[in-house]
Amino acid sequence: ILFEYFKKCIMGEMNPASCADVISLLKESRKQELEEDITMSQALETYIPLQANNYSFTDNDDNKNNNAYDCYQHVIDLLIERKEEKDEQQKVIILQGKSGSGKSLFCRHLEETLWESYVNDYTTSIPVYISLPKCYNELNEKQIISQALQMKQITKEMMDVIRENISFVFILDGFDEIFDKYDKNNNNEKYFYDRFNLNEWNAKMIVSCRSLVLNDEDIDQVLIGSKNIMTPMIHLWPFSREQINGYIDKFVKMNKKNKMNDYLDWTIQQYETTLKNYPNLNKMIEEPFLLRMILTVLPSLMGQHSIGTRISKAQVYEAFNEQWIDAHVKNVVNKLSELRIQTSPKKVKFAFQQYCQDLAFEMFIQGNQVATENDYKGYENNNIWSKLDPEMETDTKYLDEKLELKIDNTKISAEKTHDIWNQYFNGDSTAKYVLRRVGDNKYQFLHKSCQEYYAAQKIIFDIISWKPNTVIVDNQQFQQQFEQHAPELSINRKLLNEELGIIQFIAERVYDINPIF
Repeated sequence: ILFEYFKKCIMGEMNPASCADVISLLKESRKQELEEDITMSQALETYIPLQANNYSFTDNDDNKNNNAYDCYQHVIDLLIERKEEKDEQQKVIILQGKSGSGKSLFCRHLEETLWESYVNDYTTSIPVYISLPKCYNELNEKQIISQALQMKQITKEMMDVIRENISFVFILDGFDEIFDKYDKNNNNEKYFYDRFNLNEWNAKMIVSCRSLVLNDEDIDQVLIGSKNIMTPMIHLWPFSREQINGYIDKFVKMNKKNKMNDYLDWTIQQYETTLKNYPNLNKMIEEPFLLRMILTVLPSLMGQHSIGTRISKAQVYEAFNEQWIDAHVKNVVNKLSELRIQTSPKKVKFAFQQYCQDLAFEMFIQGNQVATENDYKGYENNNIWSKLDPEMETDTKYLDEKLELKIDNTKISAEKTHDIWNQYFNGDSTAKYVLRRVGDNKYQFLHKSCQEYYAAQKIIFDIISWKPNTVIVDNQQFQQQFEQHAPELSINRKLLNEELGIIQFIAERVYDINPIF
């Protein structure tokens, strides 16, 4: 009776009054996140168990003679608590894989199965999926877990209580997407576990990171760090033929349900036969995300390319993004027609494509994969420092200079970030609906590789539209003049050196235009 009174009259019915309430909130938050992120929800429907190993996959024949293990089962084995070996208990697991290898999908699948285990009393730890690009703030790294939990409706007042009373498995997804900012942040401490103050939590960590973004030295210093903490490295391997067939089976069933393309009557046999007609796609379909894209656009690709034609990765992305935008254009035009507003589908499509290129390039420049729509409450909170009353200003003038500098930097950074994204979320613009919504006011592209594709497109169009000022006699003169004007274009060699994905798209697109290049 006293607890019910405490919960209702003191805490308020909507606020968590116990650890059980916190766990219930986290479970509900996960459900809401997946309802908002339709792309991830659909991807989970076609999830195929991933294979992995303790070393990265190469195209050498030697790899074929070694058996990979089931990634999920291996992670579960590492997470099992061993009370008799508590001091040596596993705390950090690193998951690496190529772009599109299924890291984020695996993380979400792992979270789902760990929740099922908790509900069925098989485990005592609560899984929490945390998108690092969505939560990371370089000016407040130590509070990243608290910030992530607050985004899941857990109040600050509950943090100390749950630190002491709840065991967690924190699934930190997308470290590669924050590494640029993380690395440039002036901090003598390199190891992420210490930078993020993770020792404050009774938790085990799983960190996903795209291969080749961090070099060996960065991996040792940033991800592995302390010699006192065991840090296994798991490398995702490409799909086998059996996994590919299993995915095609699930895709066909999901396509009839969710209409991924207009060819709902295509059978498993049709997809398999068509794939055999384009041999160079065989390597691409070993990557889960690329396999999904190829299956989605395969019927239309067949109409554009004759049997046996070489189809590049860039052409697959072009067809997929074209189809993705066409679907959204159709929805917008239909909605406007219902309101008796006539518009040109071609103009809407062009506007959407331009929007995607500009936003993708801005994300590339800012080193941020998540764009935030102006949240007025949050914006007011960020600007609260500028509205301090005279008494408070007087009281704080003796604060440590470093603290004042950090506050000032936080204010400037917040205002600058809002100014950057404001132009992409102007008024009632419908262009944002081509993006993937990952929060109340947060958006990103369907996949990081899609952002890289559009950023590469903008750079390529900028290069193609450039013309020399004088008549060029030979290739050497053309190259010299181009190099002089390159800084004025959307090209930054230093930034491009950090974005291998964009470089690959540019190279493929140039090859498609003219193989001689």
